[in-house]
Amino acid sequence: MEILINKKYNFATASFPVSLDLTSDVQDYYFSGTLVLAGNLVVQTTGTPVDGMRIWIYYDGTGLTLGGNSVTVIGKLLTAKQAVSRLIIFSTYVTAAWVTRVFVDNSQTAWVTKGDLDPDIVDDVTVENDPANGLQLKALGITNAKVNDAAAIALSKLAALTASRLAITDGSGFLSAADVATYPSLAELAFLKGVTSAIQTQLGTKTTSGAIVNADINAAAAIVYSKLLLTGSIVNADINAAAAIAYSKLALTGSIVNADINAAAAIALSKLAALTASRAAVTDGGGVITTSAVTSTELSYLSGVTSAIQTQINAIDTTLSSNAKTAADVTLTSATIKRYYEVQSGAGIRTLTLPLASTLAANYTITVVRKGGNNVVIAANAADQINDITGANVASVTLAATGDSATLIYDSANVWSVFVWED
Repeated sequence: MEILINKKYNFATASFPVSLDLTSDVQDYYFSGTLVLAGNLVVQTTGTPVDGMRIWIYYDGTGLTLGGNSVTVIGKLLTAKQAVSRLIIFSTYVTAAWVTRVFVDNSQTAWVTKGDLDPDIVDDVTVENDPANGLQLKALGITNAKVNDAAAIALSKLAALTASRLAITDGSGFLSAADVATYPSLAELAFLKGVTSAIQTQLGTKTTSGAIVNADINAAAAIVYSKLLLTGSIVNADINAAAAIAYSKLALTGSIVNADINAAAAIALSKLAALTASRAAVTDGGGVITTSAVTSTELSYLSGVTSAIQTQINAIDTTLSSNAKTAADVTLTSATIKRYYEVQSGAGIRTLTLPLASTLAANYTITVVRKGGNNVVIAANAADQINDITGANVASVTLAATGDSATLIYDSANVWSVFVWED
């Protein structure tokens, strides 16, 4: 493998022109540094080249300020853009001449600017390369032939004419704003809207003397009523079925009866005479709507009722009035349960076992009172639990003193809650 020797030049310290000695073993050169050129910078060779000889130059001109001067490397004149960029320059001696190629270093961001464009890049007919502006349309360069038939150029791109005027073509065929002294204004032009045939012809066929008869008036004429001079009375036949005359325009001497009101009238309730506020509405003996003694608040208490109220009340009376006394252990069922129990424990502890909660209606309530003797235990059935006054779920609660009582309510699946605890 061939090992190439390299050499570095600093623009700030090198002597120019720089002569690369072909008799040395150096083939790679690196140029960099900061320098304001006081004259043209030249890199050349000395010695006798051999056919096929090559030279690599890594050129970093980003620190150079040209000041109008140029840079030439082995016979290749760099552009001003190239001279202040990072380049890779490869030069080969071929048949008695150096062939030099210049590449942009991949670490260099190379943007083409308007100054880099060759003047011959455009045809200089429609588009020109302006030194200050770069590529631009040339004055008078766009002709009719260069405009696409489908260009659809917006009218707003045309030079504005005098505002709010009729547009006409002048003697040369160009659009122009018409003089209102000679031509109609836009307001006058608007009067043409709705014309269905030649105006002069229509005017010529109108009666020039005598009275205008019904046949002379267009069915859609919409003549203002105030323009008419009437001597007779208007009868029902004179009014169009679609006239939609406002009620306020009528002078009525009689009363409106049911037959006068359209079935689809949809008269707003606010148009009816007001009744006593916030009461339930009923019909009186004559079938007329009136108010009852029941307030709207009282009526709202019916919300949520799911069946006949009296039937429910009667059932409550029956269950509330049911009670039982016992001096022995008892296990309750949904068929035998009462609402109220008095328990006399006698010589030993007495246990009252609640029925399975799932066999009862939700919110079922039972009260147990200890009348005397030993402790009374209220026990949950099977998997049921009792939520005692401490908030804990337990299997049972105990009435520990005579006179103690507990009211329990079944308020969720498999749970009885101690609702009242008294002694």
